[in-house]
Amino acid sequence: MTSHNDHETESLTDVDSASTTIEATPAESPSGRRLLAVPRTLSALADPTRAAIFERLAAGPRSVGEIAHGMPVSRPAVSQHLRVLEEANFVSHQRDGTKHIYRVNVGGLASIREWLDQFPIGDEPNGVAHPPAPSA
Repeated sequence: MTSHNDHETESLTDVDSASTTIEATPAESPSGRRLLAVPRTLSALADPTRAAIFERLAAGPRSVGEIAHGMPVSRPAVSQHLRVLEEANFVSHQRDGTKHIYRVNVGGLASIREWLDQFPIGDEPNGVAHPPAPSA
């Protein structure tokens, strides 16, 4: 017999079937913090529907119904995609009465930016490129 939690896991697997499982060990960031396996986290945005949902949330907080409006998938599918994005730390939500209001999780994006900063860009020896100073 399948429990309710098993069913939810199966649904998430169905929605997340296009992503690839990547085994990675945590890395230490330049600031000394250990980072989670960011490539695995980034795979949550590899799905075009999740990327579109994330882009909608970049414009501001929205309810599930507002996010689902005009999407080519059902509202329950949008909820499943939101759950994957929340597990990847890209979005967070809070309840407002009977509605769930989702928004971009800035903290989750900060850890990804920090992870990306470890890679060399241009001639920067420490892997962190700094934008040119604005001209006066």
